[in-house]
Amino acid sequence: MIITGSGRQIDIVNLVLSSTSDTQVASHYAQGVNAILIRERTTNGIQVRQSASDPDYFTVPSGSSLNVDMMGNEDGSTNIYLRAATGTSTVEVMFVFGG
Repeated sequence: MIITGSGRQIDIVNLVLSSTSDTQVASHYAQGVNAILIRERTTNGIQVRQSASDPDYFTVPSGSSLNVDMMGNEDGSTNIYLRAATGTSTVEVMFVFGG
């Protein structure tokens, strides 16, 4: 975990995703997360879903990122599922706390 001068804490997780199954992120960070940044590092793109195998999803194109503002999420219900759009994808997920 990284602690910045302003008192924010940042935790970074690298994941390898498959196009055949969803990976849940943030469930263990539900309380106290201010923002989640998801960055796609390969050429395949990723799908962001609110539940596992949800037919509705948001696509993050190759080389792009998605910033999810978690402020006001007081019930701690953080459900974000990621899947590679095709093949496998490598993503960086950054969780920002406090500050």
